[in-house]
Amino acid sequence: MSLPQQQLDRLVVDMQNHERELQQLQASPEHDKPDVRAKIEFHQAALQVGRDHKILAALGEIHDNPSLIDQLARNPQSFLQSRGIRLPAGATRIVTKKYSPQSVMAGIDFHLGNLSFSLHWDREGGFGTRRLPPNA
Repeated sequence: MSLPQQQLDRLVVDMQNHERELQQLQASPEHDKPDVRAKIEFHQAALQVGRDHKILAALGEIHDNPSLIDQLARNPQSFLQSRGIRLPAGATRIVTKKYSPQSVMAGIDFHLGNLSFSLHWDREGGFGTRRLPPNA
């Protein structure tokens, strides 16, 4: 039960990029401004999710058995709780999509400060982020 090595390799690069950007923002003289603070919290959330071995293991399960996406969609709280997964602060909901029986997506929507975004994983495409409309 594991994610494809190519996806994991890309995740390592993404985590390094988030870490670098986080350090730059924290060192900025404007690090206490609300916009910068929200960006800092975004990178912290991305790092927390991307480094959470329980989340990665659950995604590995879904990768190996895409029908588990139905269980996650039906009862996200139970799915996460049964795997000991605790979501970071600012998480607002779990999102799932089933494009076909083998093509699925799972994600976490966040609202932190003035930022709304989604951290997601797609069985074929791997990991990604996307900005959400402010009231998402």
